[in-house]
Amino acid sequence: MIVKEDNTLYQSMIRKLKLYPKLRTVLYELLFTGKPIPYFAASDYMKDAVMFGFIRNDKDTAVIFNQIFESVLYNYFISEEFTSSELYKAGVQEKNQSNQE
Repeated sequence: MIVKEDNTLYQSMIRKLKLYPKLRTVLYELLFTGKPIPYFAASDYMKDAVMFGFIRNDKDTAVIFNQIFESVLYNYFISEEFTSSELYKAGVQEKNQSNQE
């Protein structure tokens, strides 16, 4: 239930993803590829991810900080891909055309 609500924390998280493209890429990779990302505290994107509370160190591997953040990020990335897909765009265009008729 908490994940479905909109609040300032989630808005801030999304804003950070837009401001820091490398951070967005790393978090996307963590969630969708299943590849472990070594935790290296000296890298810029890792510093940003830790500073913003997105990730933590778990046995020298970067992991999403908690399950709530994981769900919020996952839902955001899925919705972002959905709305940018060609199929979605075609559906919206078709709906708009049928509404005009």
